[in-house]
Amino acid sequence: MLRKEIKGSLPDTMVFVLKTLVAAVAFVVVGFILVQMGTEFQSSPLQDTDVGAKSTAFIIDIGNENMGNYFLILFAFDLLAIIFTSFLVTLSPIFFIMYIIFTGFAIAVSIFSMTFYNKISEATILSSYVGNQETINFVIQYAPIFTLVVGAISALIIMAKPNENMRSL
Repeated sequence: MLRKEIKGSLPDTMVFVLKTLVAAVAFVVVGFILVQMGTEFQSSPLQDTDVGAKSTAFIIDIGNENMGNYFLILFAFDLLAIIFTSFLVTLSPIFFIMYIIFTGFAIAVSIFSMTFYNKISEATILSSYVGNQETINFVIQYAPIFTLVVGAISALIIMAKPNENMRSL
């Protein structure tokens, strides 16, 4: 049973774009730290034991291989959350133009976030690590297209369902 206070809203697409940017940068930084930490552990006496060697390899593997997968899981759940909360938004069809404006603004912010991510990946010590993160790079590179698709699907869901206010007419 759905609770009454759970509602979606028009700026959900904007929240989606900003969460994607923050998550991408956070996953890149955490992955880079894990790889650096694992590399430092390889030269420590911790490597003398079998458990230490396996733990170090596991830390490096998480940093190199799994961060993109974790980001993709978070991204997919954000997509699903926006689509599911779109069923909870009740708007009059007259607000469709406002929704188009919000989606256009979200696309502009996603273009900014794509540029911001590219600047971070080119100009810092993260550049060699970011080049290996294909999943995160793909999502950020096509963020405006994902935003447009999510906004369109959300708008269709919001505007296609019957409105309780219009039933009395």
